[in-house]
Amino acid sequence: MKANGAAAEAKPQTEATSEHWQQLCAELTAERDQLRLELAKAVKQRDQCRKALIVLMRQDADFDKKAILAQVGKGQSFKDLIAQLESQGAS
Repeated sequence: MKANGAAAEAKPQTEATSEHWQQLCAELTAERDQLRLELAKAVKQRDQCRKALIVLMRQDADFDKKAILAQVGKGQSFKDLIAQLESQGAS
């Protein structure tokens, strides 16, 4: 009888373990789907930024490496430059 009792006790634990793994699998699947959605949004935003940069860079520009390096740290921050470009685009 003891063997049957041990088997009866093992069954609920197995079911609980199975339910635990199923729940964990469902949570991980939902998280994976959310991450895929976020990745798709990031890729779309990257593509839009890339296209905007290509349009901006179509203008011919002469770059003097020494002059550019001499200005490092003296101009606006990248954030300020982006904000300025965005405000110019909005007006």
